[in-house]
Amino acid sequence: MLIATAAATFLAFTAIWALSIARRDASIVDLYWGPGFAVIAWIAWWMSPGELSLDIAFATGVTLWGLRLGWHMTARHRGAEDARYADMRLRHGDAFGRKSLWMVFWLQALIQWAASSPVLALMAAPLGVKAFALHHPVNGALAGLGAILFIAGFIIEIAADRAVERFKADPANRGQLLTSGLHGRIRHPNYLGEIMLQWGLGVVAFGFTLNPLALVGPALMHGLILKVSGVPLLEAQFEQRPGFAAWKARTGALLPKWRG
Repeated sequence: MLIATAAATFLAFTAIWALSIARRDASIVDLYWGPGFAVIAWIAWWMSPGELSLDIAFATGVTLWGLRLGWHMTARHRGAEDARYADMRLRHGDAFGRKSLWMVFWLQALIQWAASSPVLALMAAPLGVKAFALHHPVNGALAGLGAILFIAGFIIEIAADRAVERFKADPANRGQLLTSGLHGRIRHPNYLGEIMLQWGLGVVAFGFTLNPLALVGPALMHGLILKVSGVPLLEAQFEQRPGFAAWKARTGALLPKWRG
């Protein structure tokens, strides 16, 4: 299962890389990010040692999230290369096309496969382990907590993305910051939702398997969003916009600030 899902993931990202060369648009890699998790989930389900309704429900949840994210990224993509990749192309010149295979596409393939650890841990677990956990109160409580985290995170992410879409749809808001609604208390509610749902998947899988590897993916995604590719990059863009300092002073990046 590990080999098959890794091979499928790297092959998919390699094919997307070839398309990006023809289109001169590396940002199409982002369009596959969500759906790629669904592909891994169903390959793992197909190769799992048996079939439980639990496995199908888990894969379905991953698919709903992945397809929603894929649709959102596709709708946001305007045909021009995203500024992040355009900057990389400018820095590396003509060599970027070749270098992007491992700098962008294979790197994201590796991250996606590692971040799928909740799916892989759950699907690879013996049927007996999962069947026992279904009737054990402690395991059930953990799985229930994970399900709540996943659903709440999913809802927050959708609400935040829609708020941003409505804000950007108004030409009067061009170059401005969205600082109302969820964004009036948290600067990045979409990232909060993403972190919550990733941990939700991990806790569900851990609850049914007690396999600590189920938590590797959520920890990886949490760290990347908080320290590498999420909050830091977005905040660097926001710093150039009027009102950012005041907004940052009264809000938290992922959690509301306590106002005494």
